[in-house]
Amino acid sequence: MKAKDYFEKYEERIMKKDADSIKALEDMVEEFCIETEKLIEDRHIKLVGGMVGVMKEQNQKWNALCNLFVKKHGTSVLKRDVLKNSWIENMPDLGLVWR
Repeated sequence: MKAKDYFEKYEERIMKKDADSIKALEDMVEEFCIETEKLIEDRHIKLVGGMVGVMKEQNQKWNALCNLFVKKHGTSVLKRDVLKNSWIENMPDLGLVWR
């Protein structure tokens, strides 16, 4: 899915700022991660370098999604590079190869 597709799917729920907003954010992050795993699997990636390439693509898509929120709402409820930072925090060796 493209950043604009995620935006169209989740923007309204996230911006309501009610009990469902947090659930919408959780759902979106989960969907991003599932998509990342599927891309790694579909591309038959076995080495860390290839995995980092996919993760960089997904992080760029996340940042593009942040930009869509800024463009429409003047600010983003999402934090840039949150996927990258989370992955590196959970897999510190990625920080060694992420350029």
